[in-house]
Amino acid sequence: MTSATLSFQAPNTLQISGELDFDSTLGLQTMGRDWLNKQPIVQIDLAAVSKSNSAGLALLLEWQREAKRQGRGLVFINIPANLQAAAEVYGVYGLLT
Repeated sequence: MTSATLSFQAPNTLQISGELDFDSTLGLQTMGRDWLNKQPIVQIDLAAVSKSNSAGLALLLEWQREAKRQGRGLVFINIPANLQAAAEVYGVYGLLT
């Protein structure tokens, strides 16, 4: 089982560390939504993401939908190359940037 963590970084940044896959994203989905509801998060830093697959991409898009539902923008920074490539293959890279 893989793991990933979330941590609040100033200013208004949520940082994800670890692997984003089917195992880790299940717990992160709710945690991230809770952070978005409680904190003025405007960006998510992905610099510490070591691996990701389509589940990680789906997680980011879900958080982006939640932020939009709240009337806020959400920016992803330091997107790893493998996650960028997956987003391009699925035709959703423009939604992350």
